[in-house]
Amino acid sequence: MEQFHPEKNRSPQEKLRGLVADIAKEINGAAEWDYGMPGLVDAHGAIRMEGFGGTSGFSDERIEKDKKEIYEREVEWSGARDEHIREFYAAQYGARTEEDVVRIHRENKEKEKNGQMEMFVAALFHKMLKGDFIIARASAYDDYLHGIDTVMVNVKTGDVVCAFDEVHDHKASNRAAEKEEKIKKKARRGGSTLSYGIAMEEGRLVRKEIRNLPVFFLSLSTSDLESALAYMNYGAAASAKEVELFAAFLESLTRQREMLLAEPVPAPVRANLARFESSLKMMY
Repeated sequence: MEQFHPEKNRSPQEKLRGLVADIAKEINGAAEWDYGMPGLVDAHGAIRMEGFGGTSGFSDERIEKDKKEIYEREVEWSGARDEHIREFYAAQYGARTEEDVVRIHRENKEKEKNGQMEMFVAALFHKMLKGDFIIARASAYDDYLHGIDTVMVNVKTGDVVCAFDEVHDHKASNRAAEKEEKIKKKARRGGSTLSYGIAMEEGRLVRKEIRNLPVFFLSLSTSDLESALAYMNYGAAASAKEVELFAAFLESLTRQREMLLAEPVPAPVRANLARFESSLKMMY
């Protein structure tokens, strides 16, 4: 009789969530062991806002205020205060409270294509660049307020070189083109702010707010994303498909950097774009 193997019965999406959780443990272990910073990211690989308590500029009141802003946005997007939507969530999921609706909406969002895209990019870049870079998903606050999905810190140079805004691009949609215009406009206005950021200072990993970050977008179509998940190695090594997509992402980042340098961007953004060149060379 054939033996039962639970791993074979897990969907690629479930395997991806498991991989991200494993990577989060790896990031936390390295951050604490190498730099004495425990609890850097949560189980989803996102920077933990709670860890900023006691950091200069981050009072408990500020963190709580920012968490409330996240919650209010989730209430708005989920429709948790709409009677008909609450009835739907109650019938479909057994949700009893506004908080239940928000929680379920958040969990469902992570399972959608955009959530899968964010997890895939974070996992892929971690696999390919760990040791030289810390790759972390942005906090919910920076995701919602600043449009940042992923943060990349060069531990060799100390630079927070850039942030990523991932987009799952439906076939025949214009989302990628819209994102390109958006990042150009953002760069011209001074780049993005990473409120809950991390950086290297004098060999130490520190929590701090970072300004004037250039933001790049990474895009995959539905079919490319599904193919990536189907051929992904859900262990530590990268599959041939992952290596192929990583190379394509690097080409896109190189092109976008040149595109932004051609824009009339402020000096601090231009300086970060210049620093990004050395990091790009390390990735190839």
